Amino acid sequence: MTGQITIGNAGLVLAAPFLTNFFRHLGYLDVMRFIDEETHARAIYLLEYMVTGDNGITGDLNLNALLCGWPPGRPVPPPPLLSEVEKQQADLVVEAIRAHWTALGNMTVNDLRHAFMKRRGLLEMGLAYRLTVQAEPQDVLLRQIPWVYAVTRTPWSEVIAVEWYS
Repeated sequence: MTGQITIGNAGLVLAAPFLTNFFRHLGYLDVMRFIDEETHARAIYLLEYMVTGDNGITGDLNLNALLCGWPPGRPVPPPPLLSEVEKQQADLVVEAIRAHWTALGNMTVNDLRHAFMKRRGLLEMGLAYRLTVQAEPQDVLLRQIPWVYAVTRTPWSEVIAVEWYS
């Protein structure tokens, strides 16, 4: 799949450093591969839950699929019913992001989702992947994030160059 897609969950790239341990903890991985196609698809939808905090899948899943290494152009199966354990673990990842990013101060998990994860962006897909995130005033806090997000990659994904101007 090539082209440009406007997405509403561009801030999901901030979670990339946490995803390997997250999926390993849930038992989704065998070494560094998803155990099967069903679990692989669950991971895509679970990332959307991480962004929204609810079960309703209303957004585009292209960034989720890219971060999970889902084959480009291959349809993602219909959304599964996520378990309470899966949702609790996803909430813990968002909490870990908040806790490690001390510049957020007293910001709640839901504030983090709304301020940084539910962000409009332009995802360019082709030989290389680029994500341009729409700037907002609170992005000044990105200067104090304790991990790299300008180049994002998971063990399953291609490299994503991220342009997020603060």
